[in-house]
Amino acid sequence: MKVIGVTGRSGSGKNEVCRVLLEQGVKVLDVDAVGHDLLASDTHLKQAVARSFPESFVAAENRIDRKTLGSIVFSNSAKLGILNALVHPRLALRVHELVEDERRIDTATLVLNAALLYELGLQGLCDQVWAVLSPDDTLLARLQRRGLARERALGQLAAQRSEADYRHQAQVLIENNASLEVLRAQVLQAWRAVPDQV
Repeated sequence: MKVIGVTGRSGSGKNEVCRVLLEQGVKVLDVDAVGHDLLASDTHLKQAVARSFPESFVAAENRIDRKTLGSIVFSNSAKLGILNALVHPRLALRVHELVEDERRIDTATLVLNAALLYELGLQGLCDQVWAVLSPDDTLLARLQRRGLARERALGQLAAQRSEADYRHQAQVLIENNASLEVLRAQVLQAWRAVPDQV
């Protein structure tokens, strides 16, 4: 099985890249969604996060309010470190399990849509890593269009690795600074260049 990691900063266009790959019949595993599911369903993880960030816990609904949690951690690197120490090991383990499940059923190619690919140590699972890149002002505008306040969006971007890191570590660079048609053409070109792709 070929595994392609698609990564990049918030607002870079990872989901759009993955949509194009889905249209090609490629299976995509959304690592953010796996994390959200864990936070909702893993009782021990939920309790640990609630203990560390009680203001994010909605007791009446027995759930973590991810918006509140995000506003706490993206403005404070120490608190983000605490959250990551709680979530990342469990999330990485779950992604490994899901990748192995796909290997067992002979999935030809699996894409990991993972903003935190490197932070979770998932690059070792990948035959190729694709980084989706956009200028900082474009990222900020996209996050604000999604409803994030400017300060929250800036904090989120500041908490992430730099574009230079992605450029240095990825095997394929997707520049998302033009139209969706241009992005789609780049993705299809990169897909056709994957050795032995199905």
